[in-house]
Amino acid sequence: MLNRHAPFTILLVEDEETLRITTNHMLEILGFKVIVAETGIQAIQLVQRENPDFTLVISDFRMQHMDGVTTMTILRELRPGLKGILCTGTPKWDCMKGHTLKDFFYLGKPFGMQELDDAINQALA
Repeated sequence: MLNRHAPFTILLVEDEETLRITTNHMLEILGFKVIVAETGIQAIQLVQRENPDFTLVISDFRMQHMDGVTTMTILRELRPGLKGILCTGTPKWDCMKGHTLKDFFYLGKPFGMQELDDAINQALA
């Protein structure tokens, strides 16, 4: 199940602590280095200040203060062509209603390591 694109770094944006810890752990098991942000605002500030090297962003869709679509949109302005995955327990079509976000993939919650690995491979294909 080890990801064919590993090793590289992923920016994980998740405001819920348990999911952040669990997803981070799964990503590390899959062989990725992980940079963690608790909010979209924190992720954007991190990229603006430190300009870390990462290949992919995985973000929660629903977060306080700034949702995943807004976060991804701003991150893409900072990093044109950035690949990403939006994670949510909301059905895909409900959460994307009114949003246009090309080249980002949807991963439904809850997900396991295989679904996460598959989504990463699909996002980078």
